[in-house]
Amino acid sequence: TIGKESLHRISNDNGTRLVNFAITRNMVVSSTTFPHKDIHKETWISPTGQIKNQIDHVIVDRRFKGCVMDVRSMKGSSAMSDHFIVRAKIKLRFSVEWRKKTVSIKRFNIEDLKNQEINRQYKNKLKETMRLTKSTNNVDHLWNEIENSIKKAATETLGFEERKTGKKWFNKQCKKASNERDIARIKMLKDPSEENKRVLSARQRETKQLFRKKKRAWKNSKLKIIENSYKNNVRLFFEKANEIKKGFKAKATIIKDEAGLIITDKTKASNEFKNMSETMLQSHVSMSVLYGNITI
Repeated sequence: TIGKESLHRISNDNGTRLVNFAITRNMVVSSTTFPHKDIHKETWISPTGQIKNQIDHVIVDRRFKGCVMDVRSMKGSSAMSDHFIVRAKIKLRFSVEWRKKTVSIKRFNIEDLKNQEINRQYKNKLKETMRLTKSTNNVDHLWNEIENSIKKAATETLGFEERKTGKKWFNKQCKKASNERDIARIKMLKDPSEENKRVLSARQRETKQLFRKKKRAWKNSKLKIIENSYKNNVRLFFEKANEIKKGFKAKATIIKDEAGLIITDKTKASNEFKNMSETMLQSHVSMSVLYGNITI
């Protein structure tokens, strides 16, 4: 259940409970099985910086013991806590059918069409490419010719939209403040003197205030755009409104069957979910199951 690479030889009451929990559920404590330096096994440090313990662990089902490649603590993380982040490298081995990798859709930068010069260039390029199309009575072939002409003209004159990052307010100033905070934290961990603690506290406070200020300014600018575009540009209004309103949406693509086995194939997962729902409702319900969306 536990390995030979634990930081401690003797466990307290909480450690004994964790081991008993793992034994009764056929699990292993993976964070005690990989050889590392003691500084990479420590997961908690006391406020004085003198006491360091390994009290945060990673436990997995014994069936997946071989999937865990490495476990260690990460002192360099900028988490503002007396606990260190515990990182686990996992390599899952699933028996799945290989599917063709989906290609991300690139969007044309249609906002540039508002520029009269670019608009004129696009129209001229489109006329030029359309003149080169071959006349035909086949509707499908004609449509493909038109589609390719539009794409070619847009690619050469408009280009594509830049990929949007998650935190649009996070600029170079924020990155610099974050790096200075991380450097102060590493320095405090190496030498927990009162001066280093004071510097770290000041860096954390300054960074937090800067992040709040930048995020608030970014939101205010977006709200101003939304307010101005409500009457003149409805498309931009809804685009910016959804940008602020929408958050992270997790997609569940893996489920377990009645035997506890993991299903990754989307068709099998949909059928299994349908059977589970019908069993729970104790009646046969007509369901239309889509990948990522379920309609009853």
